[in-house]
Amino acid sequence: MRRGSIGVISGIVILCVIFFATALLVDLVGEGCSTREEAKLGPKLQRYANSNELPNSTAQDAELRYRVEDVPNVQLQDAARFTSDPNHLIAERNRIAIDSIADVIRDTFDVEVAVVVLPNFDNSKYATARDFGNQLFNTWGIGNKETDQGLLILLVLEEGNREIAFETGYGLEATLPDGICKRIQTKIMLPYLKEDKHGEALEAGLLAVQKQLADPDNEEIISDNTTTSSSDDGDALLGFAIWTLFGLAFLGFNHFRRRAAVKKGENAYQKQIFYRRINPVSLIGYYIFFPYLIIPYALFFNIPWRKRLRKSLVCESCKSIGAMKREKGSKVVQIATSKADGIRRYTFTCKRCGHQHFEDIKIPYVPPYVSSEGSSYSSSSYDSSSSSSSSSGGSWGGGSSGGGGASTRF
Repeated sequence: MRRGSIGVISGIVILCVIFFATALLVDLVGEGCSTREEAKLGPKLQRYANSNELPNSTAQDAELRYRVEDVPNVQLQDAARFTSDPNHLIAERNRIAIDSIADVIRDTFDVEVAVVVLPNFDNSKYATARDFGNQLFNTWGIGNKETDQGLLILLVLEEGNREIAFETGYGLEATLPDGICKRIQTKIMLPYLKEDKHGEALEAGLLAVQKQLADPDNEEIISDNTTTSSSDDGDALLGFAIWTLFGLAFLGFNHFRRRAAVKKGENAYQKQIFYRRINPVSLIGYYIFFPYLIIPYALFFNIPWRKRLRKSLVCESCKSIGAMKREKGSKVVQIATSKADGIRRYTFTCKRCGHQHFEDIKIPYVPPYVSSEGSSYSSSSYDSSSSSSSSSGGSWGGGSSGGGGASTRF
């Protein structure tokens, strides 16, 4: 048993070394190629005049009460989008992280997750948030038609009627029973929701769902005092080895996908923007499930990568290297229309001389969604350029729900 255990541990160490060495080599080669490409391209900075006034928005009336047909199905526009937030009630960084977790859940467990955030719903047509969620679930057909493994997370933020609701497909009721849904809401999400941290609540809840799907037999998986035991050291080591291999594969896939997105930037400023906007908080999942992998990854890859990107920014005024700092937030200076793309502006300020650089990113126009009753909704105000990679439209799998799930008011 000792020899077998030592062999398994040695194999894991060797695999980790090979993985990090390969990733480092690819990083160095890719960095050299990027530098040569930038030298050929030259400065392709797109500049626009300073403007503090935005064009008139075509936002819907604040009094609109949502019906199922009014909710934009973002999955039809982009297969990598799972969060429908037409009123932008959660931060963009949270939306990106939620989409990333949902994407992993779909690829890993074949479970389709849709997250919807609304200011209200038409309570003259729907008795409760659960009723609204059930009809929305079945209208979209969330989950594979053969397995019915779908989950809808609906967050309603109407003052006096704030509620978080889970709607599960038939095939998910055994893995994610009503009691577990309720416990995720009350123990994991409610503390954030009571502090108006809506995006963080959805992230934490979705991570708890991912954890439950990974170990559905452990009903205490989201309790505060979770303990694990093993009667066989060999089985424990084998499980640890498989878990580590899964972590390495997932970490490597995410790393190279992030690099591909950054390379799409035409200049150093755009690369910095695309880096920051790709799953900025999703690494929390690694810290929870793979702390022994993410720490060396952060020290030897992620932090040096960020430093290289920062040093590639040169102040156009004082020529200082690495002194340009991106200001928080961004501003839409031109709304996307059918005739022209929109523009989102980011500001960089030199810490030494105060010089400001404005970098503009195009916002592609998304045609308005038209319901069967003739109502329409334009989702072009979404910052589609923030996706980690360009993706064609997708669709849900045709699943259905019989009313499983739970809801909690707060």
